[in-house]
Formats: sequence, C-alpha cells, structure tokens
Amino acid sequence: MDTGMGSDEPPGEGTFNRFRGTVRGQIIQARDVFIVSRPHRRTTLAVLILAALVATAVIVYGPRSPGSTATATSPSTTAGTPLIGDPHSADLCSLARAAKQPMEKFGKVELDPNYGNFNGCDLIIQLPDQSTEVYVEFQLQKAGPPPAALWNTSTGPVSVAWQGLSNGECHRILSVHEPNIIDVGARLVKGQQADLCGMATVATNIVIFLFNGALPLPRRKLVPNSLDTLDACALLDEATLTSEGVGGGAPVPGIGNWSCRWGPAGGRSVDLRFDQSRPLAAPRDGTPVRLGQHNAFVRAGGDGDGNNCLVQVGYRIFTWSHGDRWELVRVVLSGPVSQVSVASLCEPAKRIAEAVERNLPR
Repeated sequence: MDTGMGSDEPPGEGTFNRFRGTVRGQIIQARDVFIVSRPHRRTTLAVLILAALVATAVIVYGPRSPGSTATATSPSTTAGTPLIGDPHSADLCSLARAAKQPMEKFGKVELDPNYGNFNGCDLIIQLPDQSTEVYVEFQLQKAGPPPAALWNTSTGPVSVAWQGLSNGECHRILSVHEPNIIDVGARLVKGQQADLCGMATVATNIVIFLFNGALPLPRRKLVPNSLDTLDACALLDEATLTSEGVGGGAPVPGIGNWSCRWGPAGGRSVDLRFDQSRPLAAPRDGTPVRLGQHNAFVRAGGDGDGNNCLVQVGYRIFTWSHGDRWELVRVVLSGPVSQVSVASLCEPAKRIAEAVERNLPR
C-alpha cells in the first residue's frame, strides 16, 4: 500500500514548511501543518514548536463542539499539572478537535466522539475520491515496555515511537512519562490506499505542539448512568468464572477499568470490554437473545481471529447528531484452539454474560 512519499520518515529528518494560525481570544486554530521529508536536511520538531509558541499562553484545544462537557484549562493553572492525568476525565476529543482543521488537507473530516471504548476519540476522513475512508484515532493506553518502532524521538516532555505501516494501519506512540500513553493511529476503513503514516504524523505533530506548550488535556464530565462510570472488573466474580472453567488469578484491568481480563494466556479466558457502537442487528452481529432486562447478540468466533464466542449486551441507547448509538458490554470467552470448538464456547459465554447482566445498574 502506498503511504505517500516520505510518510514514514521521522520528523527529525524533515522540514516543517508551513504553519499558519489565527488567534481568537484564547483559541489558536492551526490552519495547515505540513511536513515534507528531506533526509539530507536535519530540522527538528523544535522548528514547529518555536513557530507555534509565538502565540504563548493560548489554548489550542478548541473550538469545542456544541454541547461539549469538556472544560478548557488555562495555562496559568497548569504548573505541576500532569499533561494526561486521570484517564476517566481526560478529554481525548480535545486533541481530535485541535487536529480537525489541519487534517482537512487530506479530505472531508468529521469528529466522532461516540465510537469504541471510552479511552479514545476519532476523526473520520473521507478522501476526495469519495470511496476511501480513514479513521484517525486518539487513544489512551496503559504504559508498558517500549514499543517496536522505526524511530524514536524526544521533544520537550514528549517521547514518540514512530511506527511504520502494518496491516492497513500506522501508529505513533506518545509518552509524557506518566502511567498512561497516547496512541495516535490512522486506519484504512474503506478503499485501496491512503497516506496513513502522513495522516498519523500530522495528528501527532498537533499533540506534540500542545504538550510542548505545557497545555494539559482538558477535563470532561462523566455521563451519569453510563458504562463510563463502571469498573469492568467488578462485573464478574470468581465463582462464576470457576464454574465455567476459567482459571483463577487476579483480574487484569485495562485503562480506566473500562476493560478486564481473567484467565491465562493460551488457556480458557474471558475478556470484558465496554464499547460504543451503531445499533446491533441480526444476522450481521449474531443471534439475538434476551439476557435478563437487556437485549444481547451472540456470535461464534465474533472477536476476530481465534477460538472464541462473543456476546454483546446492550446497556444504554443514546442519540447524537448521526442517530442512535448503543453502549455495550462485550464478553468474549476464548479457549485453546486445539481443544475446543467455537460453537461449544457460546453456551458458557452466554451464562457468563448473564452473570455480567445481573451486576449492571438498573
């Protein structure tokens, strides 16, 4: 897949040749950020940062979308404040909003705050050919061992692992030396080719620019009665898991406790994750069933590759500008591939999902 000339070049090997902005009150809107890779010239990210910080003490996380619950943070109050902070209140959509206009150089851009788990926010880019669509995703993840990368750079408080194109995706992993990191990725959803690494680079430059200005993520308010406020690990108990053959041991929580895993790698295990999705429907999403007070869908092998059964439990329906969305609990029961059939996993997966449903708030 063609990702555009020089898209995988690290910014330390490139020249930032355009940056224009207009200041409106406390908001600077980046109109165009463009990188042209020139390996024979060495110009670091400091060029962009220096140009951007001419407009000091401004907030670059806007403008906020109508009805947003995010709270802008004044630079005068950020001394000693973590740049990412508590993942539950971190407003990842502030990054997407700041990147929206620069990303318009690639095509029509739309922000989608209600897709996937609660640890991220997406920009949907429709290329001029009208048949190619890319998701640029800003996601919080727990920090772990250094990821594999083509290059690693550090600018101010921000370290970036610049990964190459792989399986129709391109990622940049940003660390600010806190317990959590930000994964900026571009993913091809429809079409044959797109400059994925170029898109990921432009979005990453915006995050670097903001964090080098000592501007922490604005905070957002949690939605009452949402899965957003729950602890995924509290929805299952050891007795239920043991009765279905899932090994013991402490649960492993994901970022924000919005996901949880039980069981050994390679053995029978359960993965539980909160999700936001378009309304589910049969047969696309599996067989509809009723679990307690909630509708659910069961699909053998529904969680990508591997030996598993997926049960999605609908929890809450909400409406936004593009229609209805569902909040879901995804329960995946996996088993050793050589020892059990996919179909045989669905009955125990349903029983596990029923136990989860009983623990959901009414």
